[in-house]
Amino acid sequence: MEIEGRGFFDWDEASKEIGWVSRPEGLCVLPYWLLAQVLPLFLHSAGAFTLLHAGCVEIGGRGVAFLGGNGAGKTTLTGFALGQGHRLVCDDKLPLVRSGGEWRALPAHPYRRPERLPESLGHPAEAFVEGPVPLALFCLLHPVPASCPPRVRPAPARDALLQLCAHRSARFRWREKPDLDRLARLAGDLPVVWLEVPRDPGKLGAVWALLRRCLDDRGLGGSFSEEESR
Repeated sequence: MEIEGRGFFDWDEASKEIGWVSRPEGLCVLPYWLLAQVLPLFLHSAGAFTLLHAGCVEIGGRGVAFLGGNGAGKTTLTGFALGQGHRLVCDDKLPLVRSGGEWRALPAHPYRRPERLPESLGHPAEAFVEGPVPLALFCLLHPVPASCPPRVRPAPARDALLQLCAHRSARFRWREKPDLDRLARLAGDLPVVWLEVPRDPGKLGAVWALLRRCLDDRGLGGSFSEEESR
């Protein structure tokens, strides 16, 4: 794997070793490329886990994952959760495994990148999980106008699977079928919901209250808004 202007990584699946050849100016960004990019891709390619482009936090011992495109609010909601005293599982890349009959999120590196500065791990997380976390919910973030209330609605099975597939962090030809099989099972095992997030920072508290209610009573049978839950 070549990093233009920096050097290149070489991984050997047989020996489980990763080598790095760098220009001198590339050493300062080695931690970012190794921890945030190369190591997750190497482990994914070796079948250690399935890797999604998502943020994830622990709430009451359960993992809640946020999926969405650029600007959808993954980083904002993750940061808000940490401000409420919850712990970070991952900021950007979410490793998933099925173990002991349940799906678990594996912790990534204990950093978050709210500013998304290039080649930077960002800042140490305020609180970080120490091990795998059972997954409870996937939230597909859908930004809506600031005047709208937050709303949760269940994602149809087809949408859930398509969205999980669309948010894979990497695709390797030899991992295509196993990954699709895992994601199909994941979409059937765990609730996947659309979370409509108003483009108004002042409504983050309402978004969070709605999400907590969704977790507490699993009211996923129909759509409801924060206004309706009062």
